[in-house]
Amino acid sequence: MIHAGILFDNRYLIESAGHGIAAADIYLQDKGYSYTVFRPTNSALASGAATCAKVFFDIHQRTGGMPYNVPGAVSSIFKSGGAPDTRDQMDVAFDDLIRGKNHPFFCSQFVVFVFQFVAEQNNIPGAKIFPVGDGCVPPSMLGTTLKTHPMFQESGYMLANQR
Repeated sequence: MIHAGILFDNRYLIESAGHGIAAADIYLQDKGYSYTVFRPTNSALASGAATCAKVFFDIHQRTGGMPYNVPGAVSSIFKSGGAPDTRDQMDVAFDDLIRGKNHPFFCSQFVVFVFQFVAEQNNIPGAKIFPVGDGCVPPSMLGTTLKTHPMFQESGYMLANQR
């Protein structure tokens, strides 16, 4: 099984899972899982994504507005392309989330949206991070993309039950 999330600090993985945006302790709840770890080469993108993921987690805890998107996850396997949202569209989506409007995510969609959103906030086109819409990136495609992406580096592995 392939899954995607964003490490908030050295312990908590922020992810879109069964009940929506959640934080899982990689030493307790997710100890039995293995991970390939990718890090952005741009420090503003790295810290911004961690902070943004935590903000989304906090919003979801308050509003419940980011449930897991099962239909989106399934359909992402069959989608090809689709332009990423513009900065203005992402700002509207973020404002809607703060107001409690629902925006379902599946795991890799959440990761892609966060990185595109943070890139736009740092004057980097979201399309430079991922050139397709967030709902068009299944988890397996995300992993494959990050392996060769010039703005990310594979920094190692975390093996199941080895931490």
